Amino acid sequence: MSSSSYPDLDLSDLLPGDFGLTLGRSQISKLIAWAGDSLYSHAFLVYDTSQLIEAAPAGVRMVPIAERLREPSLLLFDVYRPSSAKGESYNAAEVRAMQIKAREFLGRGYPLNELLQLGLMCALRNKIPQSEPLRWILRIAMDALIRDDSRQMMCSELIYRILRDAESSPNVLTPTIINPTRSHAAMPPIDFAELLREIEALFPKSDAVENAAIHAAYQDKQIPSVAELDAKAQLIRAKFAAPTPTAGAFVVPNPNPKTILPSDLERSPSVRFLARVRRA
Repeated sequence: MSSSSYPDLDLSDLLPGDFGLTLGRSQISKLIAWAGDSLYSHAFLVYDTSQLIEAAPAGVRMVPIAERLREPSLLLFDVYRPSSAKGESYNAAEVRAMQIKAREFLGRGYPLNELLQLGLMCALRNKIPQSEPLRWILRIAMDALIRDDSRQMMCSELIYRILRDAESSPNVLTPTIINPTRSHAAMPPIDFAELLREIEALFPKSDAVENAAIHAAYQDKQIPSVAELDAKAQLIRAKFAAPTPTAGAFVVPNPNPKTILPSDLERSPSVRFLARVRRA
């Protein structure tokens, strides 16, 4: 569908629980979208009719939706609406549960030191294997090996954790994550000099105090023991049941939130595209 044929949406039409998927103008945004075989590089959750919650380099925060729309770096802003198995939007109790859980995550950090590593792994996961079952198996293995740590979160990870962990009975908010068919999108043109400047801006030179803080945050990341590695192997083997096809793809059982990309939310059968928000 071309951008000119997208339906428009006013901010007044947004509902709590909707999520926005956006694309920025930066070189990093281009690479994130390419790694996920997607149009999008960032995701946020609509908290209420005027605010969104997102994971950004400054940490998990609330931002006025209107303020986000005024950002000159934003190329597009599409809205997706999660729904129940019957296609219904969230009810009042589910919205409250989502908002309560969202507030619990405010102030959490952003894993800048792991961004490149996770991006490369997700790109390999999505683009290398030709076989669909092999790509599904690779994702299961990667999900088991990467630490599921909610102290620092990326954008789409935050949305998945909020919806998965919100206390609703039964929990119908968790999006189904599928391993989509492999695309053949070419790598976009990248201005590598500008990319380097963007990376340097994300990782400014740290003084001794900042270095000490980084060391303290990661001091518990030790080499895993043989028993821990064996436990991870058992987890991987337990998940290698026959994959369940859904809409031409395979369902990912209990996905690791750490490896969820904006494209995973975009392609979930639990959500539907709603509209493109008009920008001034």
